[in-house]
Amino acid sequence: MATQNFQFIDGTKHDRETRRLARSHAMKGKNAGRKLHRRSRKELGPPRPHGGPKPTTGQDSGNGLQSDSLNSPPLIDTLQFVSFPVNGLPECQYIIHHFFNVVTDAVYLPALSGSLEEVRLHWLRVLFQDQISYHCTVTLMHTFNDFFTGRETVSQKGLYHLSQAVKLVNQTLDTPAALSLSNLIAVNLLILQAMLKGGMSTAAIHLAGMRRMLDLRGGLSRIEEDWLAVKFCKTEFDYALHYGTPMSLYRDRMDDVYMSLAAKGFRAARKPQTPGTRFSDLDRSLQQVMFDMWNVSALFNAGFKMDPNMLQDVLVSIGSRLIRFHSLGEPPLEDWFEEACHAGMIAFTTTFVIRVGPRRFLHYSMVGKYLKDVIFRGIDGKHSDLLLWLLVIGGISVLSGPDLGWISPRIRSVAGSLGIRSWEGVRASFSPFPWINALHEESGRELWYMAMRTPSNASGLQQQALAGTLLSVL
Repeated sequence: MATQNFQFIDGTKHDRETRRLARSHAMKGKNAGRKLHRRSRKELGPPRPHGGPKPTTGQDSGNGLQSDSLNSPPLIDTLQFVSFPVNGLPECQYIIHHFFNVVTDAVYLPALSGSLEEVRLHWLRVLFQDQISYHCTVTLMHTFNDFFTGRETVSQKGLYHLSQAVKLVNQTLDTPAALSLSNLIAVNLLILQAMLKGGMSTAAIHLAGMRRMLDLRGGLSRIEEDWLAVKFCKTEFDYALHYGTPMSLYRDRMDDVYMSLAAKGFRAARKPQTPGTRFSDLDRSLQQVMFDMWNVSALFNAGFKMDPNMLQDVLVSIGSRLIRFHSLGEPPLEDWFEEACHAGMIAFTTTFVIRVGPRRFLHYSMVGKYLKDVIFRGIDGKHSDLLLWLLVIGGISVLSGPDLGWISPRIRSVAGSLGIRSWEGVRASFSPFPWINALHEESGRELWYMAMRTPSNASGLQQQALAGTLLSVL
């Protein structure tokens, strides 16, 4: 009788080598006694003629871009077949799948940036970087999913991953790894998680820690990975919008963006050297931000799709300059026109943040208060087209709920003073200001029609009912 050889594998271990051995021996048993036949060269078909269509592979296509098969399943649909290197990850597949299916679209705006597969691959790389990144990323995914589904309380699994992330970060504080990029990413994710849950004090503590870590590393310019520098700045910009604080991090890469776009032949990418007469009284830095926003809007309205990372860099470059010029917690500016342009551009940037179609999910109450104060200080008969733009941009972004009751009659009044009777007339009056059809057209039109339907003598309850109709769209 032939001697049987047994090899025992410790099933309590979850390292990569143990899993590889288990799969190897399982397949040996499954294929025992079977003959595996390789297809002959004839069965593979004739060679592809010169000049014919190239097969779709993951290799370079010759232009430096990765070639993706149109018939291959999306990345998010293949997760269930992946052997994950982190213990416990299969339990989180639903969270990851929902995040990739819904949340990434809301955060990175495919209407403006096209395919998000590279973004999803980036999130997978962060997820698998190490244990700290894994727990922080899953915590953030839980928080985003709870936020989108309207769940008020933190799930038990979310709390578990949060506690694990904090514990692991704390364990590295007295080690050389304290200032590692992994820890910086973790702290950045914890800031986002706290802001989504409305935890200002917690977010402030983490933000102070991230600033200190960056200082000890030599500043933002010493971060090798460019996308990380963008993310750190964007997080601080988001914090400044929520709580009115100035920004200690600063990044303006619009010159690089213009050079990249100009290389692709887009004329709107040419940076204006002289200001138009309409904005000649603005501070020079504010003039340039207005032109940058107008140029980017013109590109998108022409059908251009921007790389997701470039889009984030544009948002950070604009936001950094706006907050440096005037943070929301400072006293009002003396010049109404200057403050109105600043408030309108701040509100405009919020329309890029976390939305699905015309719906928006984040409400920046401090930006809303700032814009509302500017509108109420409006000068009668002067800059009426700017005031109308503020009302519409505000109504589809940071002004909502009870605010929609007073917005409607003001829109109707200002439009009447300009002789405007149609949505087309409204849109024509917005030509000097930034406006992106893919983000603003649908909800802006609904707001206009609501304003036209609201009787001049409508009661507060009637106005709220009509506002509720708009909110169902927004």
